[in-house]
Parts: sequence; structure tokens; C-alpha cells
Amino acid sequence: PKWASMAVHEHDLVKLDNGTFVLFYTGFDGSGDQGGIATSRDLISWRFAPDPVLTHRTKPPFPALASQAFWDGGHVRPRSLTRLGDWFYVLYEGANTEPAGSKHLQGCWDDSVGLARSRNLLDWDMDWPKELAVSQQPGDGFDSLWTGWPRAVVRGSHVFIFYAAGGFDFQAAGTHHYATTGVRVVPVADFQNWAL
Repeated sequence: PKWASMAVHEHDLVKLDNGTFVLFYTGFDGSGDQGGIATSRDLISWRFAPDPVLTHRTKPPFPALASQAFWDGGHVRPRSLTRLGDWFYVLYEGANTEPAGSKHLQGCWDDSVGLARSRNLLDWDMDWPKELAVSQQPGDGFDSLWTGWPRAVVRGSHVFIFYAAGGFDFQAAGTHHYATTGVRVVPVADFQNWAL
């Protein structure tokens, strides 16, 4: 698709009960990463939705200031697609195009992990009341600078969210150090409760 003309990356692949494969991917055209859907029956021939289905949020009437309106106004990258009952849930990585004050280090995005849901994979609700599924933590711990690359595993009444993270020692003297992995455990009921 045109909106993903410069890059297609960072995806998750699931198989639906009817045998259809769904690829939830990130596309880029120079204006920020967004999420798209493609489907296939044989993993060879793919049908792409023409427009992004998970978009970085804007707040009219000032689209130029959209990145300042939402924590995920700069980019969204779908990472982990899960079905719970009649709903699909996706953990996505998002960031604002503006540095998050003193926490920002040059060359690093201030990513956090959000949650969106959909009944049909095309229309996504990003207004989860808790907003962030895996937020950056205060202080200078391993996940104090950014959190991203989430993967969800549902076991019983809990969702285990594995994620990559970086703290203040992630970047020093212009050299990137390795990220580390964390886990957060969230009750399934919290994923499913979207009441304000």
C-alpha cells in the first residue's frame, strides 16, 4: 500500500479459526509508523487492507500539534495480536515525536506499550482507560527510559506481557548497550474492562 511505501516491518502473524492467516504489520511512508492488516489462505497470496487500521492518533483541529496531544502521536507499531472471546487485542509500541523531557536520550525514542481492541481487525479502539499496558517506570531502573517489543501470552486468568526495555544505562557516550527483557502480569479482566 502507498501508506507503507518506504518500509514494512515489525509484525505478528496469527491463524484464525476459519483457517485464514492474519498479518498485522507496521508500515512507514515518512510520516510515522502505522499498523496494517493483510490476510492469506495459503501464506503465499496476500490481500492487503488499503489503509492503515492502527494509526498514530491526532487531535483536530491542530494536526501539526498532534504529537503533543497523545503519548502515541508520533508512531504506532503493532506487536502482539491476541483473541479473547469476541475481541481481538493488540499490544502496540507507541511514542510521541517530542522528547519526554529530561528522560529523553539523544537517538532513543521514548516508547511505551499501549493496548487496542477490535471486533473485526479493521476498526480499532485505542481508548483503553489505563492507556498504557507497559509504561516506563520511575527512577533509573532497567525499564525507566523505554518499553517496547511486547508479546502477550494468555494463561488462565492472566496475560503475561514480555517486553524489551532500556534504562539510563542503555545509552552512554553515544554507544548503545543491550536492551533487557521484563515481564508484567495483568489480569485478563483488566484487558477486557474498557469502562471509563
